[in-house]
Order: sequence, then C-alpha cells, then structure tokens
Amino acid sequence: MIYHFTNDTRFDDLEENLYSIANYLENGIWENSKQSYKQADNGWLHVYTLYFGLYEGSKNTKAILQGKTEFVITEFVKKLQFPNPRKIKKADVMVQQFMEGQKIAPLREIIKLLFYKGLVEKNNQPQISVIDFKRHILLNENLGKGQVSIADVYTSLENEGVDSELPTYDYYGGDEKRFITQLIGIMTKLDFILLAKNEQSSQEELVLNMENLSPESKQHLLDIVSYNDYWKDIESIDTEKPDYKKLMSMYKEYMQIESDIELESKDNADLEPNDEEQSSKKYEMDSKFYNIIYYGAPGTGKSQSISKKIMKNYPDFENEECLDVFRTTLHPEFTYTDFVGQVMPVINDDKEVTYKFSPGVFTLALKRALEVGKDRPVYLVLEELSRANVAAVFGDLFQLLDRKNGQSEYKISNPLIAKNIYNLTDQDVEKGASVKIYLPQNLYIYATVNTNDQNVFAMDTAFKRRFDWEYISTNPVNGENNPTLKVYDGELEYSVSWHLFYIALNDYITREMALSEDKQIGQFFINFVESEETNKKLIKNKLLQYLWDDVEKATFNGEKLFNEKIKSFAELYTSFEDNKRIFNDEFLNKLKGAISSSEYSDVEIVESIDTEEQNEED
Repeated sequence: MIYHFTNDTRFDDLEENLYSIANYLENGIWENSKQSYKQADNGWLHVYTLYFGLYEGSKNTKAILQGKTEFVITEFVKKLQFPNPRKIKKADVMVQQFMEGQKIAPLREIIKLLFYKGLVEKNNQPQISVIDFKRHILLNENLGKGQVSIADVYTSLENEGVDSELPTYDYYGGDEKRFITQLIGIMTKLDFILLAKNEQSSQEELVLNMENLSPESKQHLLDIVSYNDYWKDIESIDTEKPDYKKLMSMYKEYMQIESDIELESKDNADLEPNDEEQSSKKYEMDSKFYNIIYYGAPGTGKSQSISKKIMKNYPDFENEECLDVFRTTLHPEFTYTDFVGQVMPVINDDKEVTYKFSPGVFTLALKRALEVGKDRPVYLVLEELSRANVAAVFGDLFQLLDRKNGQSEYKISNPLIAKNIYNLTDQDVEKGASVKIYLPQNLYIYATVNTNDQNVFAMDTAFKRRFDWEYISTNPVNGENNPTLKVYDGELEYSVSWHLFYIALNDYITREMALSEDKQIGQFFINFVESEETNKKLIKNKLLQYLWDDVEKATFNGEKLFNEKIKSFAELYTSFEDNKRIFNDEFLNKLKGAISSSEYSDVEIVESIDTEEQNEED
C-alpha cells in the first residue's frame, strides 16, 4: 500500500483556520490568533484549500462563514481518498497508486466498520483500537482495491485478533506517526467520533458514540456510512503527463457539500430570522470568551449583565422554561456533589432499594451542550461564586477550564459524569469504555463575584486566570430603578434621585472614609417599587443595615457617615422612621453640593419644614 498526505493540517486549530481562510477568500480579511497570512501562505493554507474545497464563492466557503463548519469536515471525512491529487516532490505517488489499482477512503471506511460493529454487537459505543485501524483499514490491500466488504473486514477483525507485527507500507509527505495522528485528529472534530484510552490494554481506541446525538450529527453520521462513491475525475488522468493543477481544481469541486442545506447569500446573511424561522435560528456565538466572571460592588447589576448577554439568543429565557440556561447560586455549604451530582438511593415499585446517579447542574449543562451541538449555545450561570470553596466545588473539573478555540484543551477521565452524558452502562466501563469528558465550545460558564464577599472563600490565582474578568462599575447604566428619595438635614427636606444619592454616598465612602471600592453599592442594591411607603422600608431594612454594619464600623480614619448623636442601630432605625437627620454634616454637604451642581440641575429642594420643630427633635 502507498499513501501520500500532509503533516500540516493542524487539526487542533482546524475550525479557526478554516474560518480564517474562508473569511479571507470571501471578504479579504485575515483573522487568525496563531499566524499571519504570510506564515499560513507559506505552510498550511494551500493544504486546507485543497482538502476542504475552499475557493472564493464555493459552497464550502459559504458554509464555514455561516457556522456550518461541521458539514465541511463531514465532507472531508466522507470523501478523502487515496489516490488524491496532491503533488509531492519525492515521487509521483498519485500515478503510482492509480496504476496499481489502489482506491480507498479510509476515514469513512473506519466509521462504517465501527457502525457495522455497533449494529452486530448491539452496542451504541463500539470501539476499535488505532492499531486495528491501521491493520484492517489502512493496510488492507483487499479493501484498498475494493475486493472485500466492510462485513468481511469485521469478520477478519474478530477472527484474527492482534498480530505481533503490522504489514509495511510506503508513505510520502512526512512521518507515519503524524500521518495517522492527523487523520484521526480531524475525525474527532465530529461529535460522534472520540479518541479514548482503553484502561485495560492501554491502547488508544476510536469510539463511535451513537448516544444523544443532535439531529444534525445523526444526519452527518448517516451521510458518511451510506456514501459509496469515489472521485471519478481521476479516471481522466494522463499517467504520462498528469495535469496536477487541473486535477486539484476538479478535486476541490468533488469535496463540496452535497447535503441539502440552505446557505444565505451575502446580502441576506445579517437578516434577523422571523417567527417561523426560530427553529432554524442562527445563534450568536461568542468565539473568544467562554469562562467569564462578572465582578463588582453589591447591586451593580452583575446578574443583569449576564441576563442581557443570554437574551441575545434566548430573549424570554427568564419568563419561560429554557432548556439551554442553567443557573444556580453557590453558598458556603455548596459542594462538588451538588455541582456534579451524586449516587442516591431509590426505592423501586417492588420496594427494593437501588442506587441511581442524580446529576448536578454542571452535568446537566454539559449533557445539554453535547446534545444540541456546536452551533447552539448553552449557559451555565454560577451566582455568588466566591461564597463557596470553588477549588473544592470544581475538583477535577478544574482541568477542563483551560480552553483552546472554546473546547477544553485537556480532557479528563470521570466515569461518573461520562456514564451519564454518554449513557454508558457499567458493562461498557468494565470493557474499557472510559470515555473522557470535556467542555465543548458551545458551553459558556458565567459567574458573579461580589467584591464585598471575597473574604468568604478566597480564590487562588490558578483558578482566577482560567476566567476572563469583567468589572461592573457602580455607575448607573440607564435610567432604571431611580425613584425620588427624601433626605432630611434638620432644617430642610430634600428630594433626591436614588442615582444621585448613591453616587454621592460611594464617593464619600472611598474619599472621606478611606474605604475600598468593595464597600460601595450599585444601582440595583435595592430593587425599588412604585410604593413610596414600601421603598422607605427597603431603605430602612436593607441600606441602613448595610451602611451601619459593613461601612460605618469598617472605617479606621475616624470619619463617620451617620449623625454623631446616633449611638446604636436602634437609634438609627427610629430616627429614620421619625424623619430626623441621620447623616453627619460632612456627607450632607457633599450631597447638597451634588444637588446644586449643573450636572444634577433637575434635582432641587422641594419644600421647607418647620425648623423649630426639627431642632426640638434633634
């Protein structure tokens, strides 16, 4: 057998590289985080354009730009055949293969073999070792020349077992190990092909996962196993003087998507789908930030910021049951088993006690993300992250947070989770089907951290650097949640907007009281209602308690916030109820200055009160 391929497919960055080329071909814009256009042009760019059928206006190029990269990768796996028209310097391999009658599409053949194996053995997780892939597919001369069927190959696989030595073969274009690695690496970009290590034999195995596939992935799998054609243009080859340029052009046409999918034109690519098109909606996927912590002072709208981000894809998710958003609040007693799940006793109909795994929020979100596929976002929202011991909560899942192009760079073995998300049985695990788990690129983890609570459980640097951090300022972001409040200074009653009041308060806390920004508050520290009476109770029971316990008692420079005559919270509570002066002169002067400034000219003193009566109360 003779093979020629390339060592330069860079399958780890496959999706990003495909998008870079497609975007450059269609829009003249090169965007790639790893290499410049010049570097790519000197290396892998031309390899991609050949094997993935990329040129300006091609169906594959348009599909990639519209988020349908899996269709293009499926086409590659289904059609890559030997001989192919890639010219190499060492030998005229294509002609040699053609003359010797070699014709094989090894990637679709291994998937067909796995599929057949699964049907015969009634196993939804059929496996074949990488060694058997080489022995029974790549190095099978009878298969390579179309003389045996997949059923024959399966019989041979079952009867022969593992030989001590592999047949030899000729390979051009790089070393044999990388040749195999890159063929398999591209296959594993499809949802249904996994590479796992058999814990008993320590051999790497290809696994065909037929459980919980999205309808689109099922169609891709069926497309591959039912395809039997080959690149017929090669039959026109002039073996004496092959025209490689013409053959490569023909091969690119052969690699175009054949699936019946609708591709938008450039003019219509940015149109919003109407109500009838929601089922085929194109979601807005974030291709840069997958793990984000929103942090800031209490009430700044951290949770609201997350909700607004999710609403871009699921506008009404907070008012209806949304299967793609998982939200939970952490607390000091929140543990790994709460996060991942645990085995719980269950009493069946016969009153017998059995044990069943009850998945936690992480496992549920991960399973959903794998079910819906790469083009539909799933969100895992962790509120109040710092109130739990996050190192203990994440445990071994910590390793998954390192992402490359959105997917976990390092997969981990976790049979408990794998059994649930891949629907494995105990027998499957015993046979060595310890499928590794990973975070797919459509699973986004968003968390909130209240900076005033960081002393509950400190997060170590290793954990922090696996998240992108987005600071939510205390500044108001809009005119929402902004009722008019009444403030008394002993002589006058002022009507002040909530936004003006809390901004002046924050300024006083950091400048005069010399406290950190952690002690400030945000626009949504209190969620006000229309009732003035209810709002007064909210201020009394929430704001004053916070300012007394967390601000007033925290200052070390002698500067206080409240009236020096108030010595206890009970006095503060009563004085506020009786509309007396509760703040000190320094803060009231700052507030008056803010009111009189041109920036807040719409706020004014609305009425005088009985000065003598107020003085008597003081």
